[in-house]
This record gives sequence, C-alpha cells and structure tokens, in this order.
Amino acid sequence: MLNCLLSNEQIKDFPSLDKQLQDDWESFIVSGQAPFNLRSVIASSWSRSRKFGVDPFKNINNPKYNDFEFESILEQNVLLLNIAEMIIKDLVDKNANDLFSIFITNREGILLTTTGTDPLNRKFQTLYQPGTNWAEFSAGTNAIGTSLYEKKPMQVFAGEHYCKMNHSLVGSAAPICDPFTKEPLGVLCLARFKDLVNAKDIYIVLNRKQHIEQMIRTKLVNENYLNLNSLLQSDQNPLLFFNNGGIITSFNKIAPDTLQIQVGDSILKFIDPEIFTAMEEHHYQSPNGYEWRIKIQPYELNGTLYGGLATFHRPTVASSVSFMPTKGQTRYNFQNIITQDDELTRIIHVAKKASHSEKSILLTGETGTGKEVFAQSIHVYGPRKNAPFIGVNCGAIPKELIASELFGYEGGAFTGANAKGKKGRFQLAHEGTIFLDEIGDLPLDVQVYLLRVLEERNVLPVGGNKPISINVQVIAATHKDLKKEIDAGRFREDLYYRLNVIQLSIPPLRKRSRDISLLARLFIQNNKYTDPPSISPSAMKILESYTWPGNIRQLKNVIEQTLFYLDKNNIEVSDLPKEIHDEETPTPENTRKTENNLVRKKVKKNHLSNNILISTLKSTNGNISQAAKLLNTSRMTIYRLIKRMEAEGEIILDEK
Repeated sequence: MLNCLLSNEQIKDFPSLDKQLQDDWESFIVSGQAPFNLRSVIASSWSRSRKFGVDPFKNINNPKYNDFEFESILEQNVLLLNIAEMIIKDLVDKNANDLFSIFITNREGILLTTTGTDPLNRKFQTLYQPGTNWAEFSAGTNAIGTSLYEKKPMQVFAGEHYCKMNHSLVGSAAPICDPFTKEPLGVLCLARFKDLVNAKDIYIVLNRKQHIEQMIRTKLVNENYLNLNSLLQSDQNPLLFFNNGGIITSFNKIAPDTLQIQVGDSILKFIDPEIFTAMEEHHYQSPNGYEWRIKIQPYELNGTLYGGLATFHRPTVASSVSFMPTKGQTRYNFQNIITQDDELTRIIHVAKKASHSEKSILLTGETGTGKEVFAQSIHVYGPRKNAPFIGVNCGAIPKELIASELFGYEGGAFTGANAKGKKGRFQLAHEGTIFLDEIGDLPLDVQVYLLRVLEERNVLPVGGNKPISINVQVIAATHKDLKKEIDAGRFREDLYYRLNVIQLSIPPLRKRSRDISLLARLFIQNNKYTDPPSISPSAMKILESYTWPGNIRQLKNVIEQTLFYLDKNNIEVSDLPKEIHDEETPTPENTRKTENNLVRKKVKKNHLSNNILISTLKSTNGNISQAAKLLNTSRMTIYRLIKRMEAEGEIILDEK
C-alpha cells in the first residue's frame, strides 16, 4: 500500500518533485517507456492509460451521461450518497477556511457529486461535472480511477496524472467498500491545487471512508436488510458473503470450522457460477461427508449487484425448504465474465455503459468468445432487466419461417398457420431486449423488413395490415466480417449502419493469454472435485500457446474431456487431447502461412453463393434488375453467375 501513497519527504519537497515528474511525464509521452525512478503503481497505470488509448492532451473528460442515464445512476447509489454527503458536509463545515474539493463516484468511477471549499469546482466546472467518468480507461491515471483499479487508497501528484489537464492538482482517494462483500461501492476523493498539498489529506480521506462504511453497515443491519442481524448472529448454520468475482469476503462464526474455509477462498468450491443470482437450491457434500443444501441469494444495493449471500442448511427427512424461482430469462451477468485482460476489461466497462442506452448494439467476435454472455449481461445490468430477454439464432430458423418467427403472423396468413395468429419474437420482447444472434445469416429479403422495423419501431405481422408499436433494445451478434458480407452482396449496408451504433468487438482467447490459466483452473473447480487435480507447468504452457479456434467453448470442452479420462491427481501434457499438444508450435513463418490460408478461405467463401442467388431470383420472380439491387451487385455479374449455374445444371433460366 505504501507505494500508492506519497511520503512526507516528497510532499515537503514538492517543487523539485513536481519538476522531476513533469520531465518523467514528457519522456513517457514521447517514448512510451516509464523512467526507473517513477513509482511502480504510477508506471503501471501510465502503461494501461496508453493501452486504453487515452489522449493525454485532451481538455475535457468524456464520456458524460445524459440526464436520464445519470438520474438512473444516482438512484442506484442513493444509499452511498445519503450517508457520504452527510459526512462530507461535516468535514466541510469544520474546515471552512481550508481550500479543497471533495468528489464522490460510484464503483465505476462516474462522478456522482462534488463539493468543498475550493474554487476548483468553478475553475474546472466543465471538467469535474457530475456524470463525467474518471475510470482509467476514460481519464487515464488519476486518484479516483487508479484507486478503483488497484482497490487501494491512492495519491496522485501533479505530473503523475496521465492527462495534462490535471497536472496542477493532487488527488487523495480511497475506495468505499461494501461492509459484507468488500466490493467497492464508490470512491471518496479529496483534491486540491498542488501548491496547497497537505500531508494529512490521505488520512482525512481514510478516516471519512471508514466512517461511511461503518454507517452503511449499521443502516443495513438496522433496517433488517436480508435479515442480516439474525443471520450474522446465527451459530446454527454456516453463512457466507461473496463478492461479484465469487471470492468469499466474510462469514458467520460457525462457517470456517464447519466448511473449512477462509476469507479469499472461492464460492465455486460449493456452487456453479451459473447460479450466482439464481435464488435456487444447490447441493454440496463436504469433505467430512455431510450433505448441505445451499441457498444463493443475490446481494444488491439499490438495484446494483455486488455479489451474493450463501446460506447452508443440513437436509432433514421431515423438513423441506422452499426457494424462489429464477427471475428472468437469462443465465448470465457480468460477473460470469472472468478475465484479467485489460482490453476485455475495457469492453466490459463500455458494455455496462451501453446497457443504459437505447441505441442498437453489435457484438462481433469469433465463435465461442462469449457474445451471448455479453448480450444477457447487458440486459440484466440495464433498466430492462425485469422485462423479457428474447434470443433468436438467425441462422437456425428455416428461411421460409424466419419472417413469421421474428414479426409474427395473422390467423390464416399461410397454409398451416395457427388460426388465431402468433406473436413474433419482437412483440414478445416488448419493453425488453431482443438478441439477434448470427445476424449475418439473415436472408436479404428479411433484412429489408428488419431495417424498416428498426427505423419505424413497429412491426407488421405477416398477412396483417395494422402496424404494432414495439419498444425493444436490439442487440445483434455475428462471427462474420459484415463489411466483407456487404461487399459480397450478402448483407445490406444500410442495415449494418443501423445495427452498428455501439460495437463491442470481443477478443479471441488466443489474444487473452493471461486468461487461459485462470479459465482452465475455473473449469476444473466447476467439476466439483473434493481435491481438484493440478495442472503441470508444461501442460499449462501447452494450453497457453494453443491457438484455440473454438475459444472459451473449446477450452471448456478440452478440460472436461481431459478430466473424464484422467486417473490421477495431476494433468500432464500427455493427458491433454491429441490435437492440443500436437499442434505445430507457432513461428513467424507458419503463422504467416496460416493467415494466408485463412484469407484465401475467406475470399473463396465470400463469393456470391448459388443458393443465395437462386433464393433472391425466386423472391424477385426472376427480375434480374431487382435481384442485382438486393444483392448489391451488377446485372452483368448476375447473368455471368446464371450462365455458370446453367452449365453446371443447377438452374434453368426462362428465356423470356
């Protein structure tokens, strides 16, 4: 922690420190190399800021939320604000002659409120407005964002800030943590101009943040939130709190001896990650042979999920335990996305922001990277979480049925139709979210209809004549390169731009090398071993160097396959599936060959297929001009392809 704070000697000699930091900052901006004398916590933060693409010379901190979005954020943090503002007011009243500013943010670094005695608020009012985001990916190295990232108290002095606009300031910040899960609820930050720096600032912040945490705990217990008081005092059954990463943060007095656990252990020892928020029963057999029923209850404050509460009960013959059913139609949320990768962490931040937007979202990424997990997570994180989430695989529905499936139909609209008609997926998703997976496989004639639905926000059922208004969040996903699909005439350019308002490109597993060992061990834990097998360093090296064309889905399959055949307590290279450890070791030469082969395959794949052409000609009753327009190609190309298919016996064109 000491590396996160300035020493008294540094503060006393701030003019020379200020000059040195300015030189160090300029050197880093030019070279990208942090000077050896720079504090390691700042050097790491500068590197992250550079990787995030933060502009060190920008003059205003973006993004800023609109009034509707910000009002929702304030509602989610009402408990924190009510208590923190009371304690801050007391601090300001007692130090009216001092010059400082106080900031409160939520757990994502969004500024909720600002106050203080200093004209800083007026001079920098366009920079430090409530609603601005001070996470590192948005504002670079700063006391708030870096404190959140490190989950520690943090001081950032003048030139240690990544953005030049903050070089006249010193910030002292500390995360305000939930008293039970220890997850950050927000950040308390005290800032002043650098020539007024006070060695006691960090201690002022730490004192107030501890006071805020104590009052939050007292309020939750006094209001009987989750029956905490009775549960925590119980010595009959174990009780655990875990954070949104699944780490056990606290428990009642009977739990450690009964379950053989300690703070820092994973809840995955007892449950599957899919039921973190499922409010359902789970069964566990402890090493001493005891059977337990576990009830998982989400731990939320003002609608924001911070983790969960697990209560353990011994089953008895005479008693039965009732549990609430799973709420909603989703299995996943953001805590199911396990990562140490900076880029994926940045994408999660953007996805959380997008969940409060009404704009269309396009998820891109290879098969198996977790696009559906992101779609469901966005839904449950946003204001539509209690409304339907309707998923549609556009490539799995027969072409003849997809229009009626998406948009519904009136009774008797076609042969075999239900006499009463049927609601389409868009109507079923009203007020909620529709997830259009594999959007690149949507037929061209349906793409035209979908474009009109997105523009007009109403649907016209097949065979109907009265449009039906809909209110849905649209999330689309594809593993294809839609720009190439447009060039090949398989996807409409206007639909692409309508869908691609917010794009989240999920990186493949091979570009998240730090996550491979993390996920591999997680998948082993999920197999509920009393004594989980370990992975030898050589086997882990093989896993980390493999290219994983099937991404996370393939990694999970490989681990489960390995464990099925394993007859010892350690995974060696020879235990891995043959295709994993026999893969050619990547070199610059064979990597180029692989990439060239992929390019050739894609080019071949992107030629206009016979099936698409035939389908389009049927839909236009053989009108060549209309078909060319729909396929975004020339009439001559259509004639050339028809001639080729006639020669191959695949199509007969009416000479008329």
